[in-house]
Amino acid sequence: MSAIVSTFIYCLGTTNIEGKNSPINAMGVLQNLTPEFIPSTFSFSIVVGIKQIDLSSDHKLDIIFKDTEGNNLVEAKDIPISAEQLKNGDLNLPEEQRGLMLGLDLRNVILKKEGNYKTEVRLDGIILGEFDIYAKAKN
Repeated sequence: MSAIVSTFIYCLGTTNIEGKNSPINAMGVLQNLTPEFIPSTFSFSIVVGIKQIDLSSDHKLDIIFKDTEGNNLVEAKDIPISAEQLKNGDLNLPEEQRGLMLGLDLRNVILKKEGNYKTEVRLDGIILGEFDIYAKAKN
């Protein structure tokens, strides 16, 4: 069983509802990044869901947002995911359906030019997926 990204959303922000196994709310789902001007900075969030994770060991998650040239703009690396945390999820689900859902805020990200940016999601150094988003100035 190999881990997969089951959910990926770009949005303006996220909120967490208090409590175990509570959902993450994505507000202002984005198809494109549209700051007033480019170059400029832009704040947004991402929601990532991963399932089919090996529950027998701890893991490290990396989320990297890249510019149009493939250079890293934001790096959230070595986020610890414990086996205990994964096992304490919804116990009524089959093991292959268990996983994690997280929201990550990216604040004042520098967008130097219009074009395709992307987010790379890695678990234990293995790329699970790359997710593109186009940036275009409003003006």
